[in-house]
Amino acid sequence: MKLIWKITKAELQTLFFSPLAWLMLVVLGIWVFNVFYDKFDLLVRTQELGDSIGHVTRRLYIDQYGIYAAILDTLYCFFPLLTMGLISRELSSGSIKLLDSSPVSTWQVVLGKYFSMCIFSLLLIVVLFIPVILGIFTVENLEMKAIFTGLLGMYLLMCTYSAIGLFMSSLSIYPIVAAVGTFGVLAALNMVGSIWQEYAFMRDITHWLSISSRIISFLQGVIASADVFYYLLIIGLCVTLTWLKLRFAKLSWSFWKKCSVYVGVVIVVLFLGYVSSRPMFKFYADGTEDKRNTLTVASQEIMERVKGHVKITTFVNILHKNSGFSMPRSVNTEYARFEQYTRFHPDMELEYVYYYGGTRFFSQAANIYIPSIGLDSAAKRIASIEGLDPSKVISAAEAQKLCPVNLGQEENPVIKIIEIEGKEPRPLRLFEDNQVLPSEAEISAAFKGMTQDLPLIVYLTGRGAPDITSKLRDGYDAMFNTPYIRASFINQGYKVQSVSVSEGELPENTAVLVIANPLEEYDKEELKMVYEYVEQGGNLLLMGDAGNEKVMNEIANPLGLRFAEGYLVEPHLNDEPLPHIAICSVLPSAFEILPGLKSWIRAGYSLPLKMTTTLLVDSSRCRFEVFPLFASSPDSWLKREKVNLLEGELKPDVSLGEIARPYVTATGLRRQVEGKEQRVVVTADAEWMSNIGLSTNYQGLYPNPGGFASTAMSWLVYSKAPVNTSRGWVDDGNLNFRDKDLEWIYYLYEWFIPAFMAFLGFMLYYRRNKQ
Repeated sequence: MKLIWKITKAELQTLFFSPLAWLMLVVLGIWVFNVFYDKFDLLVRTQELGDSIGHVTRRLYIDQYGIYAAILDTLYCFFPLLTMGLISRELSSGSIKLLDSSPVSTWQVVLGKYFSMCIFSLLLIVVLFIPVILGIFTVENLEMKAIFTGLLGMYLLMCTYSAIGLFMSSLSIYPIVAAVGTFGVLAALNMVGSIWQEYAFMRDITHWLSISSRIISFLQGVIASADVFYYLLIIGLCVTLTWLKLRFAKLSWSFWKKCSVYVGVVIVVLFLGYVSSRPMFKFYADGTEDKRNTLTVASQEIMERVKGHVKITTFVNILHKNSGFSMPRSVNTEYARFEQYTRFHPDMELEYVYYYGGTRFFSQAANIYIPSIGLDSAAKRIASIEGLDPSKVISAAEAQKLCPVNLGQEENPVIKIIEIEGKEPRPLRLFEDNQVLPSEAEISAAFKGMTQDLPLIVYLTGRGAPDITSKLRDGYDAMFNTPYIRASFINQGYKVQSVSVSEGELPENTAVLVIANPLEEYDKEELKMVYEYVEQGGNLLLMGDAGNEKVMNEIANPLGLRFAEGYLVEPHLNDEPLPHIAICSVLPSAFEILPGLKSWIRAGYSLPLKMTTTLLVDSSRCRFEVFPLFASSPDSWLKREKVNLLEGELKPDVSLGEIARPYVTATGLRRQVEGKEQRVVVTADAEWMSNIGLSTNYQGLYPNPGGFASTAMSWLVYSKAPVNTSRGWVDDGNLNFRDKDLEWIYYLYEWFIPAFMAFLGFMLYYRRNKQ
C-alpha cells in the first residue's frame, strides 16, 4: 500500500502542478455556481412574491430539476483531458520500462494512478457540495440524506469515467489520441441508452452499456445495489483491462491467448452484472424523507399478500394515442415504472401483445393514414415505423381470444392484464387525462383486487333512477363505470354492481347502497327492503333533487331527515345570471368524519349544486349523530314558488318566509348498530355526481365534485378503498433568505470562489516553476 500511495501522490503532484487540473476545477465551479445561482434566485424571488416554493431540495439540487442533473449530460467532457496522460505519458517517455525493472508491480502502478483520479474526483465533489452549504443555512428541513445520495452517485460516475480514461490511456503512446478516444467512448456510452430501443436484443445491451442512466436513481435519492455494482464492475473491468494490457506487453503470448483472457474477463463481468441486476438480488436504500421512491405502507401490505408468479401482459392497440407508452422503444421505461413492485415481489414478468382495432382515441398518425389507406394498411404502416414486425401485429378479434377483458367494451384500448397463479385476471388501465399512466393507487388497487375482497358498491336502479352505465348527461357512468377515467370507482379498488329495486333483495356483501333520485315512489316491498337495510346498519349514499321531495322523504324516513320543498337561489355567480346554482362550501363540522376535506379550504374548492334544495333534521326522530358537510352561501335563500329568475330584481320575499342564510346541502350521519359503526351520506342534489355534474366548469370557481365523491365513498367503506398512497409531507418549502441579499450571493458564487480557486492554482503553478 505504501508504494501505491507514493505513486498516487506523485501523480497528484503532476496533476496539480499543471494548470490543467485547476482549469477543470474553475470551469466546473463557474458552471455549477451559475446554474445554482439562477435556480436560487428564481426561488427567492418567487417566495418574495408570496407564491409557494415546495420541494426546494429537489428544485435546487437533486432530481431532474436540480443542479446535478443540469451538468450531467456534459460532465464526461472533463475527464479525457484529465486522464489522457495517466499511462500514455509513461509509454511515450519510456519510463514504463524503468518501472518494470523496479520492485513496483504493474498492479501497483495501475492502482496508484487510478487512485489519484479518485482523489481528484473527490475534489470535484467538493465543488459540487459548495452550493449545498448555502442551502444548509437557508433552507428549512433540507433533505441532506437525499443530497448525499446524489453526490455518491456523481462520485461513482466520475470514478467510472476515470477508469475508462485510464484504460484508453494505456492503448496509445500519444496523450492526444488517448484523449480523443476517451471522449468518443464516453460520449457513446452516454448516448447509447437512447438508441436501438425498438429491437429487443439490442435494447438489453444498450441499456446495460448506458452509464449516465444509472445515475438517475441516485439523483432521485435512492441507492440501488444494482447501480452500485454496475459502476464497480465497470471500474473493475477497466482497471483489470489496463493491467492486462501492460502485463501482456511483457509476455510473448499469442494473439489468441491474449484475446481469450480479455474475453474471459469481459464474460465474468457481464455474468456478475446480470446476476446483480436480477430483481431477487437487488437491494435499495431510500434516502428521501418521505420515502417517495418506495411503495407506501398500504401498497407494501398488498404486495405481501401476492404469492406466486405474476405476469403482466400489455395489450397494445398500435392505433391508439396511448400506444407510445408501450411500444418496443419504451419497454425499459415500463420496467422501471414497475421496479417499486418487483422490489417487493421479484417474481414478475412483463409481456406485450400488439394488435390493431378501431377506437375513439386514435393517434395522430392513425388519423392521418386511416382515411387514405384504410385501417389494416394503416396498422401495417405504423407497425413498420415503430420497428414492429407487421406480421406479428394481430387484429382486435385475434387479440380478444387472448385477453380475458372485453376489448370492444373498453373501446380497444392499451390495457394491462395482471395474472397470478390461481387468481382471476384483473385489468390495469391507462387513462384519458394528463398523467395517462396508472399511479401507485391504481396499480395497488389492481393487485388488491386479486388478493382481497373489494368493497361492493350496490347502485339501486329502477323507478326512474339514472343508470350507472349511461353516458348521457344525467347518467352516472363517469364516476362509477368508465374504464378510462382514473377516478372511476372501478379503477380505485371498488366493485360496482347494479341491482334493480324490483328484485327485492340486496347482495349480502353490500358495502354501500347508493340511491340516486328515483322519480317514482317505491312500493311497500321496495321500501321495506331499503328500511331493513338501514335498520340492520348498512351504509348508504342517498342523493335527491329539488322537486322530488315526496319520493325522497319516503326513502329518507328512517334517517330522521327531510328534503325541504323548494330550491336554493343565489343572486349572482361572478356577474353571470346563474341564480339557480348554489355554490356550496365545506363546513368545519365535516372535518370530524371527512378530514380529507380540510384541503378544500387551502385549495379553494367548492361544490356547485344546480337546482338543489336543503336538508332538514327531525331531531325528535333522528337517531344518528349529524355532521353537516356542505352549506350554501350566506346570500342564498330557499325559494318555494317557481318564478323566472332572470327577470326583475332577485331578492328573498320575507312575507313568504324566504330568509337569506347558509343552507345545509349535504350531511353525514353515523351511529352504532350491534357493535358496528353505520355511516350515511345524504345530499340535497343528485346531479353533482352525474356525468354533466363532474364535467361542468364555472368561471372563477374550482368545483371538485369528484373529490367529494371519492372522499365520501372512502369514508362509507371505512377507508378500505381507495388504496392510501399518501406520504408524509417534506416541509422544505421555506427559504430564510431575502432578495435584497442576492447580490452578495451572486458575487460570492459567480466571482469570488472561482477567482480564489484560480488564484490558488496559479500560486502552486508559479511556485513549481520557480523551484
